[in-house]
Amino acid sequence: MKEFSFDRYLRTLGWFLQANRSQLLHWTAGSTLCIFVGQLFFLWLPLRLSSTTNFYAANVNALSDFFGAVVAIVMLVAFSSIFSTIQKKQRAISFFMLPASNGEKYAVLLTYVSLIWPLSVFLAFALGDTLRMLAMPLLYRVGFVSGIPYMLDVLTPYALSGANGFSLAAAAFMLVSMVWIHSVYVASGSVFRKHAFVIVTLALLAGVSVLGYLGNMLFGKFILMSVNNGVTTTHPCLWIFTLVLSVWAVYNYRLSYRLFKKLQIIHHKRTNL
Repeated sequence: MKEFSFDRYLRTLGWFLQANRSQLLHWTAGSTLCIFVGQLFFLWLPLRLSSTTNFYAANVNALSDFFGAVVAIVMLVAFSSIFSTIQKKQRAISFFMLPASNGEKYAVLLTYVSLIWPLSVFLAFALGDTLRMLAMPLLYRVGFVSGIPYMLDVLTPYALSGANGFSLAAAAFMLVSMVWIHSVYVASGSVFRKHAFVIVTLALLAGVSVLGYLGNMLFGKFILMSVNNGVTTTHPCLWIFTLVLSVWAVYNYRLSYRLFKKLQIIHHKRTNL
């Protein structure tokens, strides 16, 4: 099969979700419980040690910021685990035997790590936070304060939120940067069978540090994007960076798909090359 059929893709996705239903439900339920207990403890402790509840909303805000960062990390781990669900021999055989094209099967894996996992993570946080919001007023005289809006603020880049005015260049760069980051972790998960998240994260940190150091040496203080008095200003070169990241992201997705087409039932223990 060479043609991409959306109907076959949906049927394959339904089979894949059914096959991984138990793992997904257990993981979501466990995460919900951990978030609920964690929030309950870290919000109960300040109230237990203080004589006032005036800072409860601020504490919810700070805790939601922390969980927002955790959610972002978990999403990156998910992106770098694109082939993890078919690494076992029996699962791989069952998946590759499905009556679907390579493009449809790859799209299912990409959907699972890019959409299903993030939605499950957000659902776990929303359920855990809601349970905490309902339980805390039973223990102390506090209001029903939800942490979901605070977490969404953490996950939404300021260039896309419009909080500092709207800049097309800044919004395009931020959107393309998010796609590029996604493509980098997907590509790394396609290359490495184990520890892909750790490898690519360390590589990105090292690369950004080296490029920042070299850029400072060669060009001095060079600011692509800044916020002054609530207004976002951008450098014209930001469009060049946006174009470069766009092309790079396309290459990463192409590399990932090509590796998938060459994927074997039994492969190297560390990589898929």
